[in-house]
Order: sequence, then C-alpha cells, then structure tokens
Amino acid sequence: VFFPSFAGILLASIIIAMGYSFLSGSMDALIHDSLVVLKRTNDYAKVASRAQSLSLIVNAAIIALIPLLYPIDERLPFIVGALAYLILFSLASLLTEPPVHHDPEKAERTFVRAVRQIVTRKTVLFFSTAGLAMALATALVDLYNLSFIELGLSPQYMGLLYAAGSVAGAAIGFVVHHLRHLSFKQYATLDLSINIMVMAAIGLTQSLPLVIAAQIINMAMWRYQGIMYQHYILQIFGNTRYKATLLSITNNFKIAHEIWLVLIFTGLASQFGVLNAVSMGIWVVLAVWPVLMISISRLQRAKLQPVIVTQ
Repeated sequence: VFFPSFAGILLASIIIAMGYSFLSGSMDALIHDSLVVLKRTNDYAKVASRAQSLSLIVNAAIIALIPLLYPIDERLPFIVGALAYLILFSLASLLTEPPVHHDPEKAERTFVRAVRQIVTRKTVLFFSTAGLAMALATALVDLYNLSFIELGLSPQYMGLLYAAGSVAGAAIGFVVHHLRHLSFKQYATLDLSINIMVMAAIGLTQSLPLVIAAQIINMAMWRYQGIMYQHYILQIFGNTRYKATLLSITNNFKIAHEIWLVLIFTGLASQFGVLNAVSMGIWVVLAVWPVLMISISRLQRAKLQPVIVTQ
C-alpha cells in the first residue's frame, strides 16, 4: 500500500519471512508444552490438527472473498491482510508460558549450542531429507498455478480452487489425526505419494478435472503435513528443552531446499514447458523416498543429550 515497487515488495517479503521464522516452532512448542502439563502428549496430532481445521474454515472464506476486493481498490486486499496480522499479534500477546519446569543448568545454553545439540551427524541426514520432502510439496506451487491456467482454468476461479482445498482440509481435520497410527515411514510414504499424484495428474494425464481433484486432495493433506512430521519427531525427542528449535529446524531446511528447487524447476519449465517440468518432479520424489526411509531409521536410533522435564 505504501511502498508499491519491486524494492518495497522485496523488503516486505524479507520482513514477513523474519516474522514467520519466529512463529515457526514456537506455536507448536507451546501446544506440546501445554499437553505436557495436561499429561496428554499423545494427543498432539489430534489437538494441533483440530486447531488447524478450525482455522481453515476462516481461511477458506478469506481466500475466496478477499480477491473480490481488488477490483474495488487494488490496495484493499493488502489492508485486510495487515489487519489480520494485527489481530494475530493481539491474540499472541495474550498467550502465557505453560508451567513446565526445566533443569536450570540445561536451560542456560546459547542458540548455537542448542542447534548443535539437535543437529548431529546422526540426525542431519533426516533434517535435510525431510526438509527436501516437505519442500517438494510447496516449491512447485507457482508452476502448478501456471499449469491450471495452461490446462484451461480461468484465473478468476483460482481463489475458489484454493478455497475448496481449505474446505476439504477443514473437513478432514477432525479425523486426520488417526494417521498417527501409521508408522513414521508409512506416513512419509503416503505424503510423497500425494505429491506424485498431483505431478502425474498435471504432467501425464493433463486432464483439468483430474488435476483439480488431485490438487484439492493435495492442499487438504498438505495443511497437516507439518503437524504429522512434528508428531513423529516429538515422539522421539519430546523431552528436549529446545522444542521450538527442534521443530523449526526441519522448516528451515525446507526453506533452504525451496530456493534451489524453484530455480531448477523454473529453469526446466523455460526449456521444456510448464507441464513437462512438473512431470519431471516425479523422478525427484522417487529418488528422495529411499533416502528419507533410511534417514528416519537413523533418526529413530539417534539419541539427543537427555534433558530432564518435570512438572
């Protein structure tokens, strides 16, 4: 609204990325610490997914209606977005730390030492590979949008497509926690299979109805991808003092992978076309799967330096 230029957009993107870096892991850690106090840590996936489900109902309305403000005044969607973040800020200011008490000696560590405690030679393969697996679900989104248009979807209906994904996500949010009964490897395989489904629908079938159906399923399941990965990680390392750091590390690896994936696939799209570039992603996912399976096995055998948690 106030700095509508490339420099302004770049600066705003950097600032919002910094904000999300603080959010990443901290909200999830607050939920888990609250469940520690309530002695319900096994319900993390259930509680987090239902919270996500409720938020998706509001999200569906926002992404369906906000674009309609653009023809009235091109600044209105961004003003509404800023108001939404102010509401989020006010709600976050009301939160308090759950009364989980940690060993004071263990708590007096620097950020770098906390990261070094978590990212070790036994865990680095998992964090890097899991980050790549999660990045494959988001790095190609812009190519997906171009694919929808190339396959005949009018841009004005794009908001409705994403709203449908949010509605589907809200619907499954009350049952998706049952996926926790799958093993970590089984869930990771399911997650990668959904990515392949979308890529195959776009790059191989090139049928708009199939692509729309696949993308709605993909968006609905993607909403809970992070929660499920966090569930399995916390099952292994739930007693660590540094939950926010632990949970944000995978996201940081994901962001790093998104950078090169976007560059690679946009380059492929410029050479071979958008639809062909998306289909090439299938081979990347198939190559990632066995490495991810191995990394999960290594993670399950790894042991962080124990940290005592008392109530």
